[in-house]
Amino acid sequence: MGVGSGQVRADRNRFRDGASLIALALFLVLSTVACGGSTGPDRTAPTTAAPVAPSTQSTEVPPMTLVELTGPYWFATPTRNIACVVRGGEARCDVVERTWSAPAKPSDCPFDWGPTLGVQGSSAGRFVCVSDSVFDAPDTVPWGSAVRGGSAICEVRPEGVTCRTDVGHGFFLSEESYRLF
Repeated sequence: MGVGSGQVRADRNRFRDGASLIALALFLVLSTVACGGSTGPDRTAPTTAAPVAPSTQSTEVPPMTLVELTGPYWFATPTRNIACVVRGGEARCDVVERTWSAPAKPSDCPFDWGPTLGVQGSSAGRFVCVSDSVFDAPDTVPWGSAVRGGSAICEVRPEGVTCRTDVGHGFFLSEESYRLF
């Protein structure tokens, strides 16, 4: 190895050091631009927006998404406090936690009464005497979903679930209230 080869190595190392500096400078410039960085007065200007508490669950509702069914479909709300089944021309929903009271249990109801509402065909929404639960629903549907089975449809929103038939009868169910129509 002669004197010339040592000079080539030194030149190569100098090139690497220079290329490294250029790469570092380019990285810093691009990072500043990509992050919206600026050293101007806008970057340090105080904000006037009020602080927002972090949310653990989004309640923003997108436009209604319709799910059409050919058979029974069991589903729960995102909070899993309400679960429903829609099939044919009927819908039924159960609620776990509620702050309202159901009407008195009828004497001809040997099973559970109060947490279940239903609608079928042309009949008005009603409380249903049941010996089972639909809380083994495998699917959780997002807020803004509408589930249709035949002539029955249930709309899932943060304020509660509304189920009705095509003739306009049905119910609204939430933790805070219910309504039959």
